Amino acid sequence: MNLNQISYLLFKRIKFIIAIPLLVSFITLIASLTLIDPVYKTTTTLYIINKSDAQKSINYDDILTNQQLVKDYRELIKSRNVTKAALEDLNIKDLSHDQLAKKISVSLKTDTRVLQISVEDKNPKKAMDLTNKVSEKFIEKSVSLMSVDNINVVDTAELPKIPEKPKPFTYTVLALFLSLILTLGTIYFLEYFNDRIKSKEDIEEYLSISVLGTIPLVKTNK
Repeated sequence: MNLNQISYLLFKRIKFIIAIPLLVSFITLIASLTLIDPVYKTTTTLYIINKSDAQKSINYDDILTNQQLVKDYRELIKSRNVTKAALEDLNIKDLSHDQLAKKISVSLKTDTRVLQISVEDKNPKKAMDLTNKVSEKFIEKSVSLMSVDNINVVDTAELPKIPEKPKPFTYTVLALFLSLILTLGTIYFLEYFNDRIKSKEDIEEYLSISVLGTIPLVKTNK
């Protein structure tokens, strides 16, 4: 199929090419606004450092050590010891420690000793309380279990005002592009394997000859 044929095909199916992506993106927007419950995310920032190394600059060995520490801390933060203590302190009965562990994410900021603990929940205040309490219990347990006191809170979690999920605009744009690609692909696929001539435009386009005249269909009352 050459460029002229592709242009002709796009022009012939322009209604579908415009209508289908717009319809899919509109449905996606409505669904993301009405069917998906908003989820809020809050983050506590912790600073991890050995007091004896406080005045030293970070080198490559420190980064590797911190990365390993993050793995250890991640397991400790999501452990039953920490999550169960946080739920008991907050008197939360409708959430198990396993469910809380799945809501927690732990990350280390690149090339730093800054650890971030985040918790997601449908209730923004509950997310904030859980984040702060998990961080508090983690610091307590790290002292008693790992005999380290090198963790300080930089920023406590605040009440989130905007949900982390869903993201209607992102979903809508993504649905628009994906449906456009699928529509174009489907039209091309169907047209590529369709060798029927259905109009005088098809004759002129595919056979490169001019149409001198047409015989109209006449309906009869038989």
